[in-house]
Amino acid sequence: MSTIHSFSVLAGILFHLNYQIWSVYQILLIVQASFPVSVLASDNIGLDSVYLHWYYSFDPAEIVSIPRALEGYHWKSDIEWNDLSGNDRVYYFASARDSSSNSNIGYSDTLSFQIINKTILTTWDEKIIGQWNTGQSWGIRFINAGIRYGMNDSPGMNYENNKSDYLTLIEPFDLSTYQSAYLKFWIGSFLHENDIGTVEISGNASNWQPIYSMTGINVTDTVIVDVTDYLDSGVYLRFHI
Repeated sequence: MSTIHSFSVLAGILFHLNYQIWSVYQILLIVQASFPVSVLASDNIGLDSVYLHWYYSFDPAEIVSIPRALEGYHWKSDIEWNDLSGNDRVYYFASARDSSSNSNIGYSDTLSFQIINKTILTTWDEKIIGQWNTGQSWGIRFINAGIRYGMNDSPGMNYENNKSDYLTLIEPFDLSTYQSAYLKFWIGSFLHENDIGTVEISGNASNWQPIYSMTGINVTDTVIVDVTDYLDSGVYLRFHI
């Protein structure tokens, strides 16, 4: 059996590496964020407390309620979420209790916003690679029935000695509407000693920063990288062997 040494970028599920590749598959963008809410509330007697209430579209019966803090003339608090499924909607409203002996309560209108906080940035199952610059020799290869297709720097052959080649995302992904974001990917390595595969990001496609590197035989890993520093500029991504 011939030995194939290479670096692949794949889309699919986590698998046990049983042949010679360097791989990254199912690249996800995961957003952890909060939504600030400010309420102007008043009462001629005075206010005892103001609360923020919210619930998710998938579970309207489960209402979260938290007290608001008075800052100047506004009562403020945040709606926070972590790793919700894509396209969930958050519904929220405020309540205010006055200081009278009757403890009268008033409610605001219910508002909502939609979260898209987990996005698959790329997949090669449909053999569509138009959003990537494939460099010298990157190309599609079939991995197995579970993983299906992936990108490989030298499909079906060993990579050359002293090779330097990039797989580069042509357009950045826009993070301007988020407060924080993380890039998640799974990788596997089957590289010669002293040969390294790296992942790099950039805010302008000119100045690149390495965010992960690996080498070794039959090594797999799950990587989560904080890309919050790139919220204003967008993120370019590339893989290098």
